[in-house]
Amino acid sequence: MKTPSLSYSAFTLKTGGALLGIVCFLTALLPAPHAKADTVINLAVPWKKARIIPVVSGTASGKDLKGRDMAALFPGTNVDVVGGTMPLSVGNVPVLIESATTSNASTVYIGFSAGSPLGLHGFEDHFNDNIALLSDLGIPWVRLAGPAGLVWDMVEPTRGVYNWSQTDRIFGTLQKMGVKICVVVSAANRWDQGITGSQRPKARAPVNLENYKNFLSAAVTRYGAAVSCWQIENEIDIPIGWQDNMPAYLNLLAASYSVIKAKAPNTLVAFAGMSNPRGCQTVLYPLLASFRKANPIYTCFDVVDLHWSRQFQGTYDNLRIANTSYRLDTTLQEMRTKLNALSFNQTQIWINELSDYSGTPAADPLDGTYVTKSEPDQATSLAKMSLMAMANGASHSFWTGPVEWFGWGGRKGGYFDHVGQVYSPETDPLKTKKSSYYTAKMLSHKLDGCKFDSILTFSGNPTVRVYKFLRNGDAVFVAWLDPL
Repeated sequence: MKTPSLSYSAFTLKTGGALLGIVCFLTALLPAPHAKADTVINLAVPWKKARIIPVVSGTASGKDLKGRDMAALFPGTNVDVVGGTMPLSVGNVPVLIESATTSNASTVYIGFSAGSPLGLHGFEDHFNDNIALLSDLGIPWVRLAGPAGLVWDMVEPTRGVYNWSQTDRIFGTLQKMGVKICVVVSAANRWDQGITGSQRPKARAPVNLENYKNFLSAAVTRYGAAVSCWQIENEIDIPIGWQDNMPAYLNLLAASYSVIKAKAPNTLVAFAGMSNPRGCQTVLYPLLASFRKANPIYTCFDVVDLHWSRQFQGTYDNLRIANTSYRLDTTLQEMRTKLNALSFNQTQIWINELSDYSGTPAADPLDGTYVTKSEPDQATSLAKMSLMAMANGASHSFWTGPVEWFGWGGRKGGYFDHVGQVYSPETDPLKTKKSSYYTAKMLSHKLDGCKFDSILTFSGNPTVRVYKFLRNGDAVFVAWLDPL
């Protein structure tokens, strides 16, 4: 990530002629229910004519968007660039600014965006519905976790006897579509732990590591061409995610890495996800330091994973967990600093579970009550989180969905019943696509191949966020105004 290098010493608010028309148009187009009035800035761009595109459609519900062309849902407004700068009205809803010569035909939203940073997490529920949506969304990555992932206990329920039927169906379907798979590997196994009956095995390191390695070797041999990233366990920073000691996890990770790289050397291996930013400080950083002390040169993972969920109180960029605030940008920057200091310079940072909700989830015993959010609120938050994550070092963001979960954890109407981009058939037989669905599709295509370049600052306007990306060498900007 580059150090922020561009600064604009002043902004200008003009009210005359064509600029006022542009400002009024954008204000009407981009409702900002939680923001102050839009601010107009002068943005330096390298073109003679720019196009401004809203990242969230201006309608209140996805029901109003059904059947409409994507180019009509996200209309571009062309603006002349005079003297290298253009006026830009910045509000709560992000806008994307690109060259007006960039194609904006509807065909730009067709097919998979192979170079997009976006992915989708949570396919175990409503798998067939999710598969049906993938091609239309164009999002190239899918994370398979839980029962849809690679679970040793499910694949090898009896020692030496493999049942690949479910993984063949899921992995094979996605591979044929050209989707890149990140799969979570679970080492829990009943017979390995000496458990009989229906009791679930514990999330812990295998009793017999060689038996696990044989299973994993068979899986990588079978799916090495289908899987792009193997993630060893999930959310080990919370008791439900890992019920063993941390050295045992490092041993499991190192053993898994050696097996995977021997069979599929070009695939990635990911460290278990941290369920929230607090887990980075309590689990991830101490484990990284412990591993590096014991292994000064050797590395056994390619990716670390931060989960960012609005189930916690706070804002899209600042979560409050156990009376401590964690900022998204500074957390990601800290992760990069810690990795580099321990010589994990090439390790990527992903956000494999990113979510926000629409509607009104039932109150949570730990996280309290939730305010009602509209569909555009959810779409705006997801877009901001993904864009800010990219600008601060994250390579990928996997949105939870697309179809909403239902009754997750045995709690109907809870937070995870509201986080998808498509309503679940249990609550909406029409399975209506929300505003966030169209925003995900738009961003996946517009960010295809984009790399972060720099953060632009505006003197006297700390709430103005402008990020510059490069797409095939050409600049792409995103901008919004945070509430005070």
